[in-house]
Parts: sequence; C-alpha cells; structure tokens
Amino acid sequence: MNNMQYLTYIPEPKEKQIPCQNNKFESFLRDLSCAAKYSRKYIVVNLLEKETCSPASQADKNDPRPCAPNFLNYFNTNVVFDRNGAIIARYRKFNSYDLALNVTYRPELSTFDTDFGVKFGMFICFDMNFYSPAKELVDSGVTDFIFSSFWFSELPFLTAVQLQQSWAYANNVNLLAAGASNPSGGTTGSGIFSGKQGALVSVMAETPERKLYIANVTKSSEFKTSERLTNEPNSNQIRKKSTGGIRLMREYRMEAFTSELLEPNSNSIIQKQICHDAFCCQFNLKLQQKSPLPGTSTYKYHLAVFDGDRNYSGFGYTKYKFCSIYACTDTNLDSCGKVFDNKVEVSPEIVFESISIKGDFPKADKALIMPNSLDQNLMPLTTDRFEFNIKDDKQNEQVKFTLVDNADDLLTFGIYANYYN
Repeated sequence: MNNMQYLTYIPEPKEKQIPCQNNKFESFLRDLSCAAKYSRKYIVVNLLEKETCSPASQADKNDPRPCAPNFLNYFNTNVVFDRNGAIIARYRKFNSYDLALNVTYRPELSTFDTDFGVKFGMFICFDMNFYSPAKELVDSGVTDFIFSSFWFSELPFLTAVQLQQSWAYANNVNLLAAGASNPSGGTTGSGIFSGKQGALVSVMAETPERKLYIANVTKSSEFKTSERLTNEPNSNQIRKKSTGGIRLMREYRMEAFTSELLEPNSNSIIQKQICHDAFCCQFNLKLQQKSPLPGTSTYKYHLAVFDGDRNYSGFGYTKYKFCSIYACTDTNLDSCGKVFDNKVEVSPEIVFESISIKGDFPKADKALIMPNSLDQNLMPLTTDRFEFNIKDDKQNEQVKFTLVDNADDLLTFGIYANYYN
C-alpha cells in the first residue's frame, strides 16, 4: 500500500467514518477498518493518500499553492482506526524526500486520544530529523509517539534504531517505531522505546521480514516521576553478528570534521581536547590493548568534533554539533563511517574500559542533544551501559556522556546535537 498503484481517499477524521463494508472506499481501507473493528484494537497504518484539489479547497486550507493539472494531491499519510473501525486521526508527512508526493503547506500536529488514557502524536520517517512536527509535538507536551519509517541507515550517527533510541531517550518519551523491511535496499529498523529505559524491543533485520513486535510499555505519565528515570538493563534487543545484509550509507561531510586518529600510548590513558573552530570537546579514555587474532582485521578509531550545517540531499537542512569516537576500517580518514565486508573476520585490538566525553553545547529554543552509540551489530548500546548528563549553565548545556561498561565492538560513541532551523 506504499506505492502509486494503491491510492485511497481518506475521510476527514472529524467525521469519524467507518470504511468497513462501505463500498465507496478502497478494498484495502475497508479491510483495515474491519480488522480494527472485529479485533477491537487501535490500528495505525502508513499508506499513500489521494485528495481532490480545487481552488476552493486550497483556499479553505489557507494554502496559496495552485493545484496540479490533474486536480489531485498525493500524500504519504498515517491513518488511525479506533476500536470501532472509525478513522479518528490522520497525519500527512511534511518533510519529504519524494518529489512525486505533495506536502502540506504547514506541518500538521496530529494527535489522537485513546480509551486507555494516552494521547499519541504521529510523524513519519524523515520528520525525525526536523523540529516540526516531531520535536514540536514533544515541546507541546505529547509524550507518546507512533513513528512509521522507510529509513535509509547512515553511518556513523544515523542508522535506524540508533537514532530511534537516541531521540526517545533525549526527549524521555515512548516511541513505537515501525520500519519498512528491505535491508538489501537500505531500509530496516523497528523498535519500541520507553524514554530513558531505552529499547524494550528493537531489531535491525538483515533479511526482509513481516513480524509483529510486542512489549509492555509503561505510561509516560507514570515513569516521568518514578524510578524509571534510572537506567535498567534491556534484554529484548535482537543482537546478532551483522552479516552485511543491510545496505549502509555514509555521512557525506566526514572529511570536514576535525578528526584525530586514536593512538594508544604506553599507559593506555588518553586525555585530549579537540576543537572545530570555537566548539571544543574533552575526551578522557582508558583503554586496554589486545593482540588481534591471526588473519583477522581490526577497527581503528578517530576522535572527532564538528560544528556546522547538515544538508539532506537538498531536502532541507539543520545545524548540528557533535563530539564523538567512531570506527574506521584503517587509519585513513576516508575509511571512517564504513564497516568491513561480511566476508572479513574481525577481532578487537582495543577494549574501551571507560570513556568520558564532555562538551559545552549552546542553549537554543529548538535543539535536541542526544546520546549516540552503535556497536558492530548495528544496534545502540543498552542504556544500562552508559550515563548521559546535561547540566544547565547560563549560556550552555554542559553535557557529559560516559561509558560505564567495557566495550570492544564500538562503531560510534558520542554526543550528537541537532539544532533545528
């Protein structure tokens, strides 16, 4: 239902229409409505929507843009059915990569209320990188989210589950993330995340799958004032050795970062300050060096800092700052943000016994500062393995990210801040 062969009109949610057994709707929309009705469940589905466009309808929406010659708009849309099969909410994706699809003139802040006392907000895929509507919904007080995605994972900071956990953790919200599954094409990554507890269940599938993931999720209204703010072990991340089944992209600006090769010294304690222009970060590391197994390859590491703009292939941009360690396949910078081919046997040369990264990040009304981590299974570290602290100063947020457990399989460990435009 996510291609132009399957298009449907979606009634206005305020009408609370029930498409089930109503022949004026497409068969698949009727089936979804009936499934919600007969199972007595809420269902949220991502599909392609068509909408009749006219000068009058554009005027009603205060949208000055003209209609297309065929008088149709096409949207990437999330639709919500309640337990009666009625459509009660709709969200049309605002931040889009697809030139064939329309976007609303302004971002919609779409929410829906449930009979179990939770209000959900919605956004789609690429929206996660921007202030509106995702972070704007958080700032408006929404604490529980539905996120549908066709995400293309990018090293070293923006693989799917890596970013999903970072976003949910930094906002301290519940996030139900459903990712499309075409790993060889670059899309995978789903999970259920509960604020600072991290992933209740998550997966980066390396072969296509259709699977229902289930977790017991505590209401955010309960865990915000309880011991749930402390880190607890996560047991349901599906951790398998990566076999190279996922196509990965690489951050396009890596050569612009201020970066230094990590070279362990005799006492294996490294203290460094690295700056990009006026933005500086402090790295304090304790390492243990190992002898790699014969015939194997090893990851090298760079310490990196950056303060600048991020363009998303011409489809919008943000400003971002980070302080990070990331893996490289050799000592050269152009090998960073890459992983070894699955045919290559890898063994560790460095064990990180402790990592402390500090930075002063300028305060901003529209910003999100996140802990960002990734291991060789393409999964973020479980939240019991790190501490992330932000202390308010007059002008800055003093941020400290600490590894509290030994790690010999890191791909990324750092502080990543998105400054939205």
